[in-house]
Amino acid sequence: MIGEVAGVEDPGLSFFNSRPLFGRCIINTRSRQQVSVLTQKLETLGAVVLEAPTLEIVRPVDDAV
Repeated sequence: MIGEVAGVEDPGLSFFNSRPLFGRCIINTRSRQQVSVLTQKLETLGAVVLEAPTLEIVRPVDDAV
C-alpha cells in the first residue's frame, strides 16, 4: 500500500501485524529433514524465515560413545 491508504487502520490487517513474531527475520539452520516444519511454525507466528540448513544429523562412528 502506498500513500494515505497506508496510514488507515484496517481491522483485517491488524491480525497480520499483531502476530508475536511480526517484523522479525529468523535464519533457520536446522537439518534438511527438520527445516520446513520449524519454518512453517515461525511463519504462522509472523516471522520472515530464511532457510539455511547447515546441520546434518549422523550416527557416531563409534556406537559405544
